[in-house]
Amino acid sequence: MRKRRLIRTIIIVAVCGIIFSIIAMIWMKKDAEEYARWQAQYKGTWVSPDGQYEMMVRRVTSAHIIFSVTNKNNLSLNYASATAVGEGEYSFSYKLSRGMDGSVTAGFGNMGKGVIHLKEKSLSLDVPKLEKFEDGLQFRGALKKKSRLPDIEKKELRALMGKDKPQGKKAEKTLYVAEAQEGKIERVHINWDAASDRKGYEEYEMSGINPVCMVSDLQAQFGDPAAEEELSENRYKRVYRKDGYQYQFITDGYGLVTEGDCQYEKPKRGQRDGDFIREGDTILRYLGDYEKSRTVTLPQGTKKIASGAFTATPDIVQKKYVKSLKLSIPSGIEIERNAFENCSSMQITLEEGWTSVPEEAFAHMVGAGGLRGKAGWVKVNLPRSLRRLEDKAFETNWFEGGEAYTEEDTMGGALEIGVQPVTVLLNEELEYIGDNALYGICNTMLPKKLKYIGANFTLLPGMTFWTTSDVKRQKPNGIYSWEFCYNIALPEQLEDVSEDGLYFWSPEFPLRSVNGNFIVLQIPENAKNVPYLSNMSVIEYSVNEKNNKYSSKDGWLFSRDGKKLYRTTSQIDFSKKQKAQEVTFKAIPKKKYKTYIRIKEGIEEIASQAFVHIVNHYDYELDIQFITPNSLKCIDRGALFESRSYLEFKNRDDRITSVKIAGKVPQFTGDISPDSAYKRKVYVKKQYREKFIKELFEGQQISDKQKIKIKKCIIGY
Repeated sequence: MRKRRLIRTIIIVAVCGIIFSIIAMIWMKKDAEEYARWQAQYKGTWVSPDGQYEMMVRRVTSAHIIFSVTNKNNLSLNYASATAVGEGEYSFSYKLSRGMDGSVTAGFGNMGKGVIHLKEKSLSLDVPKLEKFEDGLQFRGALKKKSRLPDIEKKELRALMGKDKPQGKKAEKTLYVAEAQEGKIERVHINWDAASDRKGYEEYEMSGINPVCMVSDLQAQFGDPAAEEELSENRYKRVYRKDGYQYQFITDGYGLVTEGDCQYEKPKRGQRDGDFIREGDTILRYLGDYEKSRTVTLPQGTKKIASGAFTATPDIVQKKYVKSLKLSIPSGIEIERNAFENCSSMQITLEEGWTSVPEEAFAHMVGAGGLRGKAGWVKVNLPRSLRRLEDKAFETNWFEGGEAYTEEDTMGGALEIGVQPVTVLLNEELEYIGDNALYGICNTMLPKKLKYIGANFTLLPGMTFWTTSDVKRQKPNGIYSWEFCYNIALPEQLEDVSEDGLYFWSPEFPLRSVNGNFIVLQIPENAKNVPYLSNMSVIEYSVNEKNNKYSSKDGWLFSRDGKKLYRTTSQIDFSKKQKAQEVTFKAIPKKKYKTYIRIKEGIEEIASQAFVHIVNHYDYELDIQFITPNSLKCIDRGALFESRSYLEFKNRDDRITSVKIAGKVPQFTGDISPDSAYKRKVYVKKQYREKFIKELFEGQQISDKQKIKIKKCIIGY
């Protein structure tokens, strides 16, 4: 009996406990919902009565308020966090900084303390005045609710994992797709603070984490971190693993999440080895961070670096906290094409033992339109053992394209060595530089043992090179202005230079300007091909007496036997009739000069580009005509229609030259460039005009429209 009574009592107590628990839970839920509604009323945009201050409250919890505040000068403290210090009272720390231009910026720091008070249906802000920052943040008083926050549809980035990478018009901003293997996304990454106000980034989440989340939210979602590292400015990097994924989040000084990364914990291809994914002896990807200056070491046993192994999307690397990675690559490592395409800031050293850099191995380390003016983003050190740079080994086109693209940003504009994002430190022992091996890079030296230079090697020597050169300072006759004339000697062992092989730039003047700046080019004994210098005025070619191919006379460049004309020069001495060319001029209306340059008898052949560098006539408006000799037997079509001549730029018809064929129709060599401006006039004796045109077009791959243009340029006399 007593036992039954006891059981009944226990049951009654248990039932009452359950009832009370349910009631308590209902009241707690009701209280929580009411508290959430109370918190939610503060979310939105608040303004001061005078409209001078605006505050955007993005999230309110019992522990924090996440907000931004902006004053009348558009000085903003964006995405800050205030911590609860009492009932309805939150405090935040900040600092103000003044830039070189006098502007003030606000950010995380301990210079000042502000307070936010939450009252019933009202909010007040207290930001004290800081010494020396009268134009900074300073406000005390109540704010009025202006508007609610706009509804933002969240997009879950982790849902992209394993999906097809967006293509064409379907591709959204590349702010999140960081890695794709065989067209499938295997890594997503986002910098929520890529824009200071997070605009365009608020809608993206990563496993429920978004720009208004904090460390406590990471703890609630993922538990304890697998790894944690302190970065600069009270920032932290934390690594989490959950449900087969590896996450990495970075929080700022306020504890707000600013960067997120999600990868498969076990990659579908290869396996993790530290910060790398490798397959056998091949490095497929580097997936480490870029937050600290650090040395990256290739895993032991590495024999190959795959294409795209060090590629990083712009949203990972183009931000203020990125530090330079140091990487040494031992000899014997195979590097596939574009292995470092669009890489982060790096200092790469090829260790001793390297003899050749393969084609495109380090191509496009900075992409088109990227990192303009970011000096030294990538630096590469070459060992003394290196002898060859194969075609496009370090090719980069960072100066092409981009929203802020201007002509001055291109290789033909006023580039300076100090603002170039890619630097390759050459060695004196280098013998071979392939076509475009260093395209887009201004080099500061010509290796002494160089034997071959391919297309687009650009030299911007340091001041030491120029000052130690033999500099002529006497102003030539016929020149109104004169600045510098540089005596540039090509390497003694140099044998061959591509037709587009060399560009010399002087640091003293805008690179397109040839007025008042000239060079004397010294041709060494073994040279078999003399470069075309597109942007410098060659005043004289000087050839080593032992050279078996070339000779020079009165500054012009001829074959060894003097029967072939390779180059005229950019300067003519008007004070006398020179032996190599006859020059006369007379005044015509508008102060223009008619100038005839008669090529001497005995010349049997004229090479391509022979008339590219002619009279410097920035001080003269000249109508220049080359008159060929009766002895002429052969002429290159490129000498008649040369597309690269600086005389044929648009809207500069005053620079157009003409060629007069004095004798019969010569034989033709070379090809007509399809992109020529076809502005140069060619004068032919009337009885030979039709034959001249027929033989000129023979074997040429040009359109009928181009033929019509060319025919108009050929005039009978």
